[in-house]
Amino acid sequence: MTSEFLVLQLAPTIGINISKEETIGTDLDPAKLIAKFEVRPKKYAETEIIIEGKIRDGIDRVMAEDANALNLTVGDAIRRTVDFPSIGKAIPIIAEGKMADWLEEAEAGKTQKFKLRFLFGTYTRVDWSEEGPISNLESESGYKLMEIIEQ
Repeated sequence: MTSEFLVLQLAPTIGINISKEETIGTDLDPAKLIAKFEVRPKKYAETEIIIEGKIRDGIDRVMAEDANALNLTVGDAIRRTVDFPSIGKAIPIIAEGKMADWLEEAEAGKTQKFKLRFLFGTYTRVDWSEEGPISNLESESGYKLMEIIEQ
């Protein structure tokens, strides 16, 4: 017996439905996936898309709270805004390591295909009031550059 056979046999007994049909069409449309991610970031976290965009000027660092929430390297992660004509908006993308090196040096105005991963995480922010510290759960989401797609 293969592991696939076992999964297909056991899944219905624990309430899981498995279909061998491939998802076609709207679910794979980057614009629709981004819209879904913006509404329900936790559900769509770790989803990856390939999308073409035009790199803007300017680079920002990712703040420590955001980096920790998104499981990024504090002090190495950067953000750079990219215009995505297919979705009609600009989105800041995040990169770290070698991808940050590439994004940092990329020429503004260059059009490129990117493989992006949706990220989501939480952190506790502490504010101070007259009564003392107040903890607030905050969330952060973003788009991590995973790969440059050669054109």
